[in-house]
Amino acid sequence: MIQLPSVAWTEMTPDLISKFGEIVNTMPQVTSILNLPALVVTIAVTLLLYIGIKESAKVNATLVIVKLVLIGLFLWFGLPHFNPSEHWKDFAPNGWQGIMTGAAPRLSVRISRAKL
Repeated sequence: MIQLPSVAWTEMTPDLISKFGEIVNTMPQVTSILNLPALVVTIAVTLLLYIGIKESAKVNATLVIVKLVLIGLFLWFGLPHFNPSEHWKDFAPNGWQGIMTGAAPRLSVRISRAKL
């Protein structure tokens, strides 16, 4: 993907040089194994992407640590106040029949959207 702009820029380079007064047409046309301008542009774009990925990885790691600390704090301060017999009383008063009755309309909407 990066090679396409590099090759295009390489093809445009002789035109740009000739516009600035350089004599490009008198140079011998030699087939080479290495396309140097394309290689330089490819390396430059790769380095730019690598730097961006490193910075993005640092920010992502920082955010993950912040999220884990916040979840830990929530559990640390919340668990002493949690009483399963009080908080889970009447969790599913109608049993599985009530859970399936409540989930069925949402599931049918999700399935119909997937078909679109």
